[in-house]
Amino acid sequence: MDRLATRRRYVEADYADHIKPHNPLATMPYDEYLQTQEWQQHRRRALERAGHKCQLCGARDVPFHVHHNTYDNRGAELDSDLIVLCAPCHEWYHNKQNEDEYKPVMGRRRYVEGDYAEHIKRR
Repeated sequence: MDRLATRRRYVEADYADHIKPHNPLATMPYDEYLQTQEWQQHRRRALERAGHKCQLCGARDVPFHVHHNTYDNRGAELDSDLIVLCAPCHEWYHNKQNEDEYKPVMGRRRYVEGDYAEHIKRR
């Protein structure tokens, strides 16, 4: 394992063991957390990283949802914890049953069926 990966593992372990238990944002009700300035900053940064487009279909100029891939770091989200999705992609993302299909393919279109396929064709 290279030095950077080893350091990252120690930093993440330190965060999990020491910082997270003292993070009130991690334990407050989720709907309240979404109203905080901290979440608004994380959301804004995620949108900027994504270039203000859906990371699955590439849609622009639509309302976006910033979806948590994990809630493990709530209040101190890592870049990889968040994905920017348009409403149809967000619904599709939540409705996937197969774990492999549920994971996002960042910036790539993929073969899908049904209403979501029609959504992708319009892009």
